[in-house]
Amino acid sequence: FKGVLGPAGHHVTAAQTGQDALRWAETLRFDLIFLDLYLPGLNGVAVFKGLRQLQHLSPVIVITGYPDSSLLAEAIELGPLTVMKKPFAVNQVLQAIQLCARFGPRVVPGPGPEPGGTARQVER
Repeated sequence: FKGVLGPAGHHVTAAQTGQDALRWAETLRFDLIFLDLYLPGLNGVAVFKGLRQLQHLSPVIVITGYPDSSLLAEAIELGPLTVMKKPFAVNQVLQAIQLCARFGPRVVPGPGPEPGGTARQVER
């Protein structure tokens, strides 16, 4: 993400674990969050719920290599802007950012955190 979005003029903050993502979210606000469902630490659904509990209303784009998983179904219930299936091309990432710019942030309430992936967060 940094290698693609940095040169395109975006500031990128990449969290290595779900816990790291929530720590960043406590102090920073982002224009867009790319959230992977299956990574070490908290899973993406738990991070998504944690973001909403923190009143973090940034649009979320869910990333997954498992499009038929029950975890993805749970994430969709939380209201992501869209879902990107791995592997994806650079132009898909840039299109997702354009989608966010077109529709902007939206308010999506969600329940509190529970155990579970990592988040990639993008700030314009």
